[in-house]
Amino acid sequence: MPTVICNGVFGTLHPDHVRLFEFAANYGNLTVAINADSHVQKKYGKIYISLVDRIYQIKAIKYVSNVVVFTENDASKILEKLKPNFYVKGQDYANKTYPELDICKRLGIKILIAPHHRKYSTTELLGL
Repeated sequence: MPTVICNGVFGTLHPDHVRLFEFAANYGNLTVAINADSHVQKKYGKIYISLVDRIYQIKAIKYVSNVVVFTENDASKILEKLKPNFYVKGQDYANKTYPELDICKRLGIKILIAPHHRKYSTTELLGL
């Protein structure tokens, strides 16, 4: 079965995250790569939900086969290590350049952009 990776902080899990996982799982076994607390601290200034609890929440979602943690600023090293068939990004990355693009091209990882269902934003939910 093909393998799929999507990544993010998932600092405040909301329905659009679940929709992203559902979309991604349609293409194969889904691994969700989440940023370590050190990255969350840098991005948001504080940790709202700990790494352990974020892992717990994401693993509980039926679309997710595996969860991995990364400490880098982007998922390039995880993609290089796991070499998935697909890398899924949210609609907010359509028509944008992102750091993982080069590694995906080099390894032949197909990039999929999830359809737009955006109703929620972690930044807006947290008032940042």
